[in-house]
Amino acid sequence: QAEYARRGGVLMDSGISLPSHPRLFMVGIPPIKDIGRFNADYVLINNIFKTQAQARAGHVYYVDTVPVLGLPTGAYTDTLTNLDGTVVIVRTSDGIHFTRAGGDRVAAKILQVMSQAFDLTSWRTATTTTTTVPKGTTHPASTTTTHH
Repeated sequence: QAEYARRGGVLMDSGISLPSHPRLFMVGIPPIKDIGRFNADYVLINNIFKTQAQARAGHVYYVDTVPVLGLPTGAYTDTLTNLDGTVVIVRTSDGIHFTRAGGDRVAAKILQVMSQAFDLTSWRTATTTTTTVPKGTTHPASTTTTHH
């Protein structure tokens, strides 16, 4: 466990130490069909990476996928119910990989966590800027620009 924590920390530190000061997003492992293996190995790895990310808050963000693709108990499931009541298959038959619907759920969670680090929505809001031009110029008295 100590070695996993050390290696995970080194990985995170090397990523965030670049001159551009990037943000790093560590995506956790969701439950797999072999729940015994998940509980024995991947829960531990997820916890280590989550702890290491928390030690680097503001630079490293942990994305917990267990509630995204698992049951409320954290157990594995092949299907989940959408908000509209439709049931979708979120995992492939191997019990590990995602279907498109499962991948969309993971991507949405990643974007949700990314919004903690980046402004992902202000572009949606239109802003208007008015500029007054000094008297005696040949320019119009004012200009209005709308940005989207």
